[in-house]
Amino acid sequence: PQYRLSVGYAELIGNSVFEMTPWCAGILLALLALGFGLHWYFHRSRRLKNKSWALLLVWAIYLMNLIVMMLTAMVFAKQPENMSAQWPTSVFFVIVTLSTLLLFFSGIPFALYFLWWIVAAALFFGLCIPVILPGADTSQGQASFTPIIAGTIFIMFTGFLIPFGAALLIGAYLNDIRSRKRFLQRILMINQQEQIIREKTKNERMQRNFLENILPPSLVGDLKEAQQVHLQSTFKRTKSLSQRHMGVSVLFADLVG
Repeated sequence: PQYRLSVGYAELIGNSVFEMTPWCAGILLALLALGFGLHWYFHRSRRLKNKSWALLLVWAIYLMNLIVMMLTAMVFAKQPENMSAQWPTSVFFVIVTLSTLLLFFSGIPFALYFLWWIVAAALFFGLCIPVILPGADTSQGQASFTPIIAGTIFIMFTGFLIPFGAALLIGAYLNDIRSRKRFLQRILMINQQEQIIREKTKNERMQRNFLENILPPSLVGDLKEAQQVHLQSTFKRTKSLSQRHMGVSVLFADLVG
């Protein structure tokens, strides 16, 4: 005989890392499209002079993704007992994934990243603890195993999440210091290059004024062009600058007075 095992939606989604729903996927896609559109507008708009608003936009999009995904996980935490105690894993997966992506791919400063972690910790403990404590109350002898298992998993993931968050925050702080140093080095290098260009322009102007005081202006321009040609042809080019004039008089005068 052939046996067929039917697996319902509850059993299937209970074994997933994150229990996605259609409305959650729609909201996440809408936030993604909104983030791309506003980011493009911030960088293309001429009215918006301060482009750092794009970093605040990235932070806000990641924060809204965190809120939506954690609320989705908590919806399954409110389900009847036949649902599995997988939701603490989903909450842990959401925080770890978004915090890692935010650190390595957003480029936000340390202050915003630290603020994001404060909000994430507040949501993690504020949403999970009220769900675990009522179900784990054994004073009436009616506690079920699912909230107890969920509470055990929650405590275990809390022990993992605290050092993980501390490591990411330390890495974000060190990365922020390196980014600031690189930025200051680029600013100093640009200022030095501009100063060198100004000094070079000033020296060239002084040289041109000096030559124009002893030579005709037409020859000064030809001499500048002669300096830019190859060294072997410099002498021939300079010799060709000499001009022959017929009937030239030389006047020697001494001004007294």
